[in-house]
Amino acid sequence: MIPQQQQLARVGDYVIESQIGSGGMGLIYKAKQISMHRIVALKVLRDNLVSNQKYLDRFFREVRLLASMEHPNMVRVYEGGNDRGNVWFSMEYIQGDDLNLYLMRRTFKFSEYQARFIGRHVALALAYAWNYQRMIHRDVKPANIMLTKSGEIKLLDLGISKKLDDDPNAMGHTTADGLLVGSPTYMSPEQVSAGKDIDFRTDIYSLGITLYHILAGKPPYDGTSVVDVITQHFSAPIPDIREARPDISRRFANIIKKMMAKQKEDRFASWEDFIAALDKCEAMEKKRNQRKWSKLPLKQILLAVAVCFVTIPALCLLIPGETEEENTPVVEQTETAMVLSEVPTVSPQQQYNNLKKQYLDNLEQLLYKKNFEDGIRTCKNLPPQILPGGELEEFYKADENFKFKLDNYLMQFEELRKADEKILH
Repeated sequence: MIPQQQQLARVGDYVIESQIGSGGMGLIYKAKQISMHRIVALKVLRDNLVSNQKYLDRFFREVRLLASMEHPNMVRVYEGGNDRGNVWFSMEYIQGDDLNLYLMRRTFKFSEYQARFIGRHVALALAYAWNYQRMIHRDVKPANIMLTKSGEIKLLDLGISKKLDDDPNAMGHTTADGLLVGSPTYMSPEQVSAGKDIDFRTDIYSLGITLYHILAGKPPYDGTSVVDVITQHFSAPIPDIREARPDISRRFANIIKKMMAKQKEDRFASWEDFIAALDKCEAMEKKRNQRKWSKLPLKQILLAVAVCFVTIPALCLLIPGETEEENTPVVEQTETAMVLSEVPTVSPQQQYNNLKKQYLDNLEQLLYKKNFEDGIRTCKNLPPQILPGGELEEFYKADENFKFKLDNYLMQFEELRKADEKILH
């Protein structure tokens, strides 16, 4: 057996490129699968988990089950194996960062829209697993939720912890090897108490704790010891997220509070009920926004549309790699007037969507070229340049998904800058 403390060079059909993570179960590597010519994430289990044959049999059954499951919000598992005592499974390699890294890096907290977006997509993955094979995760937390570079949500380690201890005498918080299944900060009361009848509602509780954490910037229950945190899960009052974040709507605050109910019977009766509650919250916000837009005067709308057309050349100025001649506006004043005369056929919402698409396409080009200087400048300076006022600015303020993507791009550009500084020094 190759000691895992040493850097692995190859495991079966996989050539190791670099270590990208570690956890209680093992080490995670970025690797290339030779036969398929693809990059994967390869998890190699720790030595103390591979000594029990019954455990290994359960593990490989679970890997085969996960490999048969496909969902856009789940990281796809490919296969598992045992190479010279190194037990592993390969999965889809995702470019992005988990939410825990966001919590550590960001200088501001997630918005309500972002939390609803994350919660909904994680719930869709967990609902699929529960309805498909009665699988529960039991370790839902920010570190197991990944935001990809394209803005998608991916749930990691789905189902692995459930199948590590199928022994009915070990259905609680530890495995036969004494490993803690789940993280005390996010574990439900019934999971902590080693209950034998836990179901999907334990994941609802953990997701509720997670949503509270990403909104408040800290978990609802904290302490100096594991015992202290566990005790709070049982006896501490359920905190109201609005005390930490007054900007959160009362409807969404009540959803989170229901998710964190001490008794599982008081939580949502199904994943579908939870998703429906989120959708209703979203619909109510859209209605409020529509009432707000309908009160805007026609003069302000026309001014906003005019600003949009006038500032499009300014957007072109920020696209790198073009010559001064190419950047020179080619639309004469008379032509501009003619275009503006046709404005009523194009809605302000469509104009905003067009600008947003151009903006994101520009950022994607800058990222592809690894031009972090222009990328950072564009992320920070472009919105006020193209949206100086009027309804388009209001669209931008209300578009949390767009701002979420901008934050993601900014973080990637800053990572490129850090890598460049490291090379120079």
